[in-house]
Amino acid sequence: MKTRRSLLLLFILLVTFCSRPEKETVYKRFIIGANCEIKFYCDDSTRAAAICNKVDRELFLLDSLLSRFSDISLVSKINKDHQAVLTQDLIQLFELCDSMSVLTSGRFDISIAPLVELWGFYKRNYQLPDSSEIDKIKKRVNHARIKIVDNTIIIPDNMLIDLGGIAQGYVADRITDLLKKDRIEHALINIGGEIAAVGRSPRNKSWRIGIKHPRKNGIIEIVELENYTLSTSGDYEK
Repeated sequence: MKTRRSLLLLFILLVTFCSRPEKETVYKRFIIGANCEIKFYCDDSTRAAAICNKVDRELFLLDSLLSRFSDISLVSKINKDHQAVLTQDLIQLFELCDSMSVLTSGRFDISIAPLVELWGFYKRNYQLPDSSEIDKIKKRVNHARIKIVDNTIIIPDNMLIDLGGIAQGYVADRITDLLKKDRIEHALINIGGEIAAVGRSPRNKSWRIGIKHPRKNGIIEIVELENYTLSTSGDYEK
């Protein structure tokens, strides 16, 4: 009996000794025209640094593909050359965009870029165009005219695309998958207001996300997340 108790005590001591507390790691970067913050918990600083390097490479890759604000991104190439070769992942992303356009009866449309440009959002030279200008530009907006032939996307010569309505959420999903593959159990990802929660917080409670009041100081709502995502949008941040 004493031997069993001694072995049990030794096991408890070993578990206690070997279980190191997880430390918070915060990664920040500006990507696809938005601030990015990734917070995760890991018990090994070397491993945490390696994960940050993986995250950095993934974000650099995604920015080089999806950003409307980079002259050398894939999106900019499509807008300039009106076609580009896509990987299978990107084919699936563009097919998802088309499905969303159909489901929303065209309210979601990645070919909306000419209208966004007309309002001056890209250069922050905001203006209120008249109805005749809007009607003229709207003729260039139609997701159904975007074609994918084999692995090549083709858009009309007068069309411009912008993935801003889906890119940040897509990036959040990709980073979520990356962290889970690296066995991270607690993480919170914020890509320009697109929030993804991995597991629960280190306190074993749901992550609590405060949503800023659009017109006053303080929080308008608190949302609890656990292995879930939250998308926010407003006229006071973007």
